[in-house]
Amino acid sequence: MPKKMNIVLMVVAFLFAGQALAQGQIAIVDAERAIYETELAKERLEAMKNNADVVANLKQGEALQKEFEDMVKKLQKDGAVMGAEQKAELQKKLQEKRADIEHIGKKLQTTQQELRRQLLSEMGEKAKVVISDIIKQDNIGLLLDAQVALHAGSGYDITAKVTQRLNENN
Repeated sequence: MPKKMNIVLMVVAFLFAGQALAQGQIAIVDAERAIYETELAKERLEAMKNNADVVANLKQGEALQKEFEDMVKKLQKDGAVMGAEQKAELQKKLQEKRADIEHIGKKLQTTQQELRRQLLSEMGEKAKVVISDIIKQDNIGLLLDAQVALHAGSGYDITAKVTQRLNENN
């Protein structure tokens, strides 16, 4: 009886394997990365970096960072001989500089996030259409978000193909 059971199990396994192959391939995609790597996204990112407000914020942030570092060095160098009042005043100024640096950093981050949201909004539907076309062309039976997959070989990733098609359509 065990030999018959093994044979039956092997036949069932082969049947399911054939059915799985008939379902199509498995692939992963990072749709956001595909959009952010398009030529349009790169152009917009470059334009944002060259925007007068962004350039001014970057310069101001760098200047504040330099001032902050100089103040830290002064505190380290002269802290032992400073009076308590001087030390407290310098520490207060350091906190103010740090707050200013963080504020500028948040402004720059918000600008970049807004650009990313715009790109996703503008190109999201195009990406869905492109992905749908690739699914049909490549006979993909299961498509996973690359961020969800724990592991996938590069041969399973269609992100570059999506980016290429998006570039062709713009």
